[in-house]
Amino acid sequence: MSTKNSYDLYKNDLRRIGPFRATIQTAFYANNVEHVTQAQSYEMARRQPGVIELDLPMYNPESFGIAANSPALLSCDGSVVGRTARARRVMSRTGEAERKKYLSVLREAVFRLGEKECITSTAIGGLTEEFMLKMRFLIPRRHAKNCFDWLTNFQAFEGGMVERYEKSKVLDEPTILVVVDPEWRHPDYPDGLVIIDDTTSAIAILGLRYFGEMKKGTLTLIWRAAVRQNMVPCHGGIREDTCNGKSRITANFGLSGSGKSALTNRKGGVIIHDDAFVIDLDNDLSMALEPNLFDKTDRGWSEEMTLSYMNSGVVIVDDKKIPLLNDVRNQNGRCIKSRDVLGTVADKTGKPHSVVWLMKDSTLPPIVRLDNTILATAMGATLMTKRTAAENVSPEEMKKLVFEPFANPFRCHALSTDCELFLKLFRSGTACYVFNTGGFWNNSDSDLIDVPKELSLRLQQAIVADEIEFDPLKILPGASVPKTGGMSKIWPDYAKHFDPRRAVKQQEYKDVMFDRFGQRISFLESEMVRNLELRQAMVKSLMLPYENF
Repeated sequence: MSTKNSYDLYKNDLRRIGPFRATIQTAFYANNVEHVTQAQSYEMARRQPGVIELDLPMYNPESFGIAANSPALLSCDGSVVGRTARARRVMSRTGEAERKKYLSVLREAVFRLGEKECITSTAIGGLTEEFMLKMRFLIPRRHAKNCFDWLTNFQAFEGGMVERYEKSKVLDEPTILVVVDPEWRHPDYPDGLVIIDDTTSAIAILGLRYFGEMKKGTLTLIWRAAVRQNMVPCHGGIREDTCNGKSRITANFGLSGSGKSALTNRKGGVIIHDDAFVIDLDNDLSMALEPNLFDKTDRGWSEEMTLSYMNSGVVIVDDKKIPLLNDVRNQNGRCIKSRDVLGTVADKTGKPHSVVWLMKDSTLPPIVRLDNTILATAMGATLMTKRTAAENVSPEEMKKLVFEPFANPFRCHALSTDCELFLKLFRSGTACYVFNTGGFWNNSDSDLIDVPKELSLRLQQAIVADEIEFDPLKILPGASVPKTGGMSKIWPDYAKHFDPRRAVKQQEYKDVMFDRFGQRISFLESEMVRNLELRQAMVKSLMLPYENF
C-alpha cells in the first residue's frame, strides 16, 4: 500500500506523531462518528437542510454507487464564497508560544466536535500507482454535502480503487487527516482558523464553509508529501499535444482567473488536469491528483457532465429547477465536473517540455521566452498577478498586483524548496515562457491594450509547433521576444500592439518596468529564500534591466 498508518510510520519514536496529529486523529474514533460511503454521503446530503435537488441528473452516478438518474445537488454558502488565506496557520512556521495556543484551541474545537453527530470517509489523493496517498475526512453530519463533494473531487476508497491502492508504490507518508467544523466560532478568529500540521499531514479547518477550503487544504498536504518525495508540487494545468509526430507537454501556472484552465483545456490533445499535479523529477513523470474538475460557472457552462453545484442560484424553467449560472447570485459560483467533458484525458504523462508562467504585469508583452534558468526560476518565484473572485478579499485588494510564488498560495514548505525544485526542472531541459494574460502597455500604465484570450491560445499552439522565432530582449538579458515581423502569420497586428521594443522608447515605460523588477527583488529578499546562493543569483538576474539601462 502507498501510505502507512501513523503508528507504523512512527513506532520507533511515537513522539513524532506530535500533539496536533494526535488530537486530530483521535477525533476519528469517537462514538459520535459514523463512517459512510460515497453513496451514503450523497443520500445524507439530499436530506441536508439548505441543499437543493435539481431537476437535472447527476452525470454517471452509477460510477459512485448511486442510483441511475439521481439528481444533481446544489448547496450555497453565506457571505463568504471564496478562500480565506488569512485564516491559515502553518505549524512548521509557527513559534513555540503560538503553537501552544493553537494546540489549546484545537483540543477545545475537537471536544466541541464530539458533541455533534459526525461522519467520516476515506479517499485517495493521486491517480497513478506511482503516487497515491490515503486520506480521511471528518465533518458534522449536518454538512454531508461537503463530504460528498470531497469524495467526488478526489477519489473514494471504494471498489476497484482499493485494489489499485494496495498495488501502488509504498511511500513513507502517513494517511492525510482532514477535520472540518464549519459551525465553529471563536471571538479571536472571526475569519475562521485553519491549523495545518504539515510535518505529520493533518489539518483542521474551523469556522469555514466554502468547499474550496477543504479541497485546497487537502491539496496542501498532498503537495507537501510530494516535496518529501522529490516531486515538484504544481498548482497548474498540464496537457500533451502531438506535433509533427512528436509529443509536446505544456504546463500552465496561474491563479484562478489567469487563463490557466482555458489554456490547458483547449481542444485537441490529451488533458491531464487543469488545477493540480506533481512532477516526479526522478522518473520524468507528471501525475494528476484529482479525477474531476472544480470549475467556475461564470461562463455559463451547460449542465452536461456535472456532478455537483455550489454557490449558484436556482431558477424555474418549464417547471424544472435548474442552476442559475454566470455568477448572478454571487461571484465564484462553482461546480464539480467530470474530466470526461474535456475529451481525451489521462492520469499521467512525461516531464513538461515547456512551463508557462501566467502573469498580469502590463510591462510584459503577451509572450516572453526565458532562456536563463535562474531568471526562469526567479520569475516563477515572483509571479505577478491579481487576486480573483475565488479568494475572500476586499474589492480594493482585488485591484492590486500581488506576488504569488509559482502561483501556489497553498504552499506550506519553504519557498527555497520550490525554487530549487523548479531550477532542477529547467536545468533538465524544460523551456520556460511568461504569458501576460492581462493588458500590455500602450501610452501609460492605465492605458493598456487588452491581451485577448484567443491570442494566448494561439501563442500556446505556436510554441507547441515551434512556429515562433525569438530575438534577445535587450532590456532583460536572458529573455527573448518574437522577432520583429515574425508574428505576422500567427497574429497580424502583434507587432503593432505588443512590441516591447516600441514601448521601451518611453521613459515612463522603463520607469514602471524598473519599479516592477524592483518589487520582485524586494519580495525575494523579504521572503528570505533560505538558499542564500540561489537567492543572490535570482536577485542578480532580476537586476539586469537596471545594469543594462
